[in-house]
Amino acid sequence: MKKAIFTIMIGDDPTFEYTKKAMIAYAKKVSAELIVHTKNQYPIGKGNKLSPAKAAWLEKFHLKKLLEKYERVLYLDADIIITPHAPNIFETCPRLDAMYMLNEGYHDDRTKPIEQISSILSYDQTWPTKEGKAIYYNAGVMLFSRDANLFNYANLADLHTIYNDVYFYEQTYFNYLIAKHHLPMCDLALEYNRMEFFGINEDRLKAYFIHYAGMGYSGKAKYRYRTLIADYHRLYGDTDNMFVKTSKQIKYTWIYHRNSLRRLLAKIKKWSANPSYYLQKKINKTTK
Repeated sequence: MKKAIFTIMIGDDPTFEYTKKAMIAYAKKVSAELIVHTKNQYPIGKGNKLSPAKAAWLEKFHLKKLLEKYERVLYLDADIIITPHAPNIFETCPRLDAMYMLNEGYHDDRTKPIEQISSILSYDQTWPTKEGKAIYYNAGVMLFSRDANLFNYANLADLHTIYNDVYFYEQTYFNYLIAKHHLPMCDLALEYNRMEFFGINEDRLKAYFIHYAGMGYSGKAKYRYRTLIADYHRLYGDTDNMFVKTSKQIKYTWIYHRNSLRRLLAKIKKWSANPSYYLQKKINKTTK
């Protein structure tokens, strides 16, 4: 059986080096081909603007092409570390007639994006629930088979319609397709998509796939890079000086740009208050 692991690493995020290393090791372990997208191939639509991260979400549509070549494809967000003790997900999740995703709606309320997409795409059915909570799957880890493939129903034009008005637009769209077409699903164990809302304690290192979405176990998004890199070295025992160097680079690059912005804003504020005074001051400096 031909298997692939697919991820999207667009941009110069310093953590890609580490998550990719772990994915390479895992792909070899489970006899799958690792496919990494590093450039945007799907248009966002004329006249529209998206952040680099949100534009990258469109690249998940490449899964449709991959499922024509491979019998099973595992999709992983780029901010996921696969731990060395992770078992073979293709074996532990054997069903070929269903898709595997984590039902995050059971753990976190996703009523808002469900209401948004239902309104825009005129979904008038009853949204499926489990134990009284709306079912809503996380799209950071998805295991597809050729015969269990939501992309048979997906339309890129739909995403162009919703991505400015729906939270987590591509993820919410996938959930909409699952609900509308009653697609067969299996709940993925949280060990295969361990996120911050399961707790920020050290237990995350016992999981199989650690997902650093949102704050990334760091309290603030700006620190999640350091946490991810530190966890990688703890898991893989790679204690060379690159970790220290990269962590310091992330820290001081952020501080430098933050302080530069503060200085610029202070100058603008002073200039706005008394532009003639500061202009004369500048002239006096240049004529000395």
